[in-house]
Amino acid sequence: MAIAALAGFFHYTRVGPNEVSEEEELEAQREVEEVRRSRESGQERSDETR
Repeated sequence: MAIAALAGFFHYTRVGPNEVSEEEELEAQREVEEVRRSRESGQERSDETR
């Protein structure tokens, strides 16, 4: 576990933190909403078949 933490530290110091643009954040939120809608509609269908 210590090796993973050390590797993460060196990676962070060499590459830096992940920075997400506003556009990328909005795209990710849209994708989450799409998945939620598809799961909700799938949930309704599975309830109807019971």
